[in-house]
Amino acid sequence: MRLKNISKLHKWPLHKVLIEKYRLNPAEAKSLAAFLERMLKLKPKDRASARDLLHDPWLKESDEYSVWMSRDFIREYKVVNHKDYPNIKEEIQKEKEKKAQQEAKRQQ
Repeated sequence: MRLKNISKLHKWPLHKVLIEKYRLNPAEAKSLAAFLERMLKLKPKDRASARDLLHDPWLKESDEYSVWMSRDFIREYKVVNHKDYPNIKEEIQKEKEKKAQQEAKRQQ
């Protein structure tokens, strides 16, 4: 598919969006992504019906409100899963440099 106004679009799987942007824990993110992906089909005939979605396992999971991850936990998750996040070492180095610069400014 060719987009008119977007020249560089990188694939970002939905479960990773839920982990990185919305800070859901990985198990919850994968389960929710599977539910959402059944609805997010390009062709309407390929989409799951509302009746089918009512029986989705994600809707039957227990309500757990502690599914959010701290930024430190997300960083640790990326380090452990470094194959999925090839630039994690560079990101951590940039964060360290930024913190060092902020600390140097505070000490001045």
